[in-house]
This record gives sequence, C-alpha cells and structure tokens, in this order.
Amino acid sequence: MATQPSGSPELTLPDALPVLPLPDGVVFPLTAVPLLVANPAAVRVIDDVMRGNRLLVLAAQREARPDAPATPENVHRVGTAGAIHQMARMPDGSVRAMVQGVERVRLVGFVAKDPYVVAPIEEAPGQIPGGQG
Repeated sequence: MATQPSGSPELTLPDALPVLPLPDGVVFPLTAVPLLVANPAAVRVIDDVMRGNRLLVLAAQREARPDAPATPENVHRVGTAGAIHQMARMPDGSVRAMVQGVERVRLVGFVAKDPYVVAPIEEAPGQIPGGQG
C-alpha cells in the first residue's frame, strides 16, 4: 500500500524504496541538503533512483564510516523518504546530489540486500515532546 506524505498532496510514496545509508548525518523532512557520495555502492543507488522516480530513503548508518557496509544491520530503522532534485557526476567517480526530505518513515523489513538495501516503508510522523499538539 503506497502512502501519501502528509505535507505533499501530489506525491505518493511507494511501498518500498532503496535505502541510501548516510555515514555522517541525517536529512529532515522538508529540508534540502547537498550530499557528496563517493562509496561505489551508494553511487549505484543514486544512479538507479535517478532512472526511476527519484525517491529513496535516507537513513543514518549505525557505524559512521564512509566505507562501512550498507547492510540492514548497519542502518537505523527510522529515516526520511527523500527526492533527488539534481545530480552531478564528479571526475573522480563521486556524485553530488541535492536531495529534499519528504516524509519521516520507518523501515519495516528488507526485501533486497543486493546490489543495495531496499526496504518496505510506513509513515512515521514525528511526535511532539510532552504529548501536546
């Protein structure tokens, strides 16, 4: 079942998305962030996503090293569904991408680990501290 992000009436998220592990940060919903991706596995995720709907999950890695393996065990289960707006390939093989967070999501399992992680997702709206709102 595809979910429609609460902040974007025209965008519907698919049931599962590729996961781009981030070794040194997080991307929040409704925030545009430039990323430099040098890991060959992560570059492949971006290449494949750019050929499709440009949507992916941006999730922090548990082991914060750029060369850490992109495995389900090394990815946090809450991340942000994001859209790639621009991409530029660098001479050294790395990729610069401008991504925008769309919706906070929870990874509810994994349907693929090779050539990169793909996870079913569900909406995970943020909670207001103290239960107010």
